[in-house]
Amino acid sequence: MALSTPAQCDQRTVDVKGRAPAGSGQAGWLQGSAYPTYDGNSVITAHVYLPNGKAGPFVNLGKLTWGQEIAVVSNGSRYVYQVREVKRIKPDDMTAFKHEEKPWLTLLTCKEYDEKTNSYRSRLAVRAVLMRIEDLTK
Repeated sequence: MALSTPAQCDQRTVDVKGRAPAGSGQAGWLQGSAYPTYDGNSVITAHVYLPNGKAGPFVNLGKLTWGQEIAVVSNGSRYVYQVREVKRIKPDDMTAFKHEEKPWLTLLTCKEYDEKTNSYRSRLAVRAVLMRIEDLTK
């Protein structure tokens, strides 16, 4: 999985509850979390499916497993993270937002839409730690 910043990762696409707005085909960086590639926990959210039924940026998020790599491309470098945790959490579970001292990436999406309550029953959180930085300008 690869993300580019800032073109595909825009802080304006995320509201204060960490949800990408309906119809948004972009991943969104949760303002207040570490900027992607910086020390700390960068939280990026996106939809699995868009309201029009088309695949969203995180359509394959649930296929990631421990040890797989996620790349963030920014400012001439490729930041390679390795998945350390894939878990389903409750919507009010804030553990995905916890601070980290080292560069971590948390990818977050909603799961299990409930039409009766017009809300999601869970979220999928994929957490990964930075393993290496590759210079793309060479």
